[in-house]
Amino acid sequence: MQNWSQFFKSLAEKMMNQTFLRTTQIVFGACALLTLAGCSSTPRGLQHVPTQPAVVVDPSQTENERSFAASAAKLEVGGGAAVIQATPIGLAQAIAVATYKNALGEDCKRIEVRNKDASSVCGVCLGKDGIWRVVPRNF
Repeated sequence: MQNWSQFFKSLAEKMMNQTFLRTTQIVFGACALLTLAGCSSTPRGLQHVPTQPAVVVDPSQTENERSFAASAAKLEVGGGAAVIQATPIGLAQAIAVATYKNALGEDCKRIEVRNKDASSVCGVCLGKDGIWRVVPRNF
């Protein structure tokens, strides 16, 4: 009798462990499936149409600014100063200090402008349209 009692006791423990393990596996599997399904990226709907980027156009410049940009563009870096009538500070001496490329990939020149009353720094950049424009100093 003792043998049968031990046999059934061990059989019940094994069945309990197998049932517990199987239930645990099912619960963890369901949790993993729900997590993956909930966190997966969902594609946009078929009605989504990408928009074209906005076209950026340079602000229009005055005749004085266009004239100054054209004159300053002719200056050689490290060359002599030129007296230009239409500068941001009026009649002044302009010197090309450096060349650089701006964030748009345009060729630019840094220009120092001085007269007896004031001095200023600005840039002139050659746009994609082939026209030089004045870029004011923003700092």
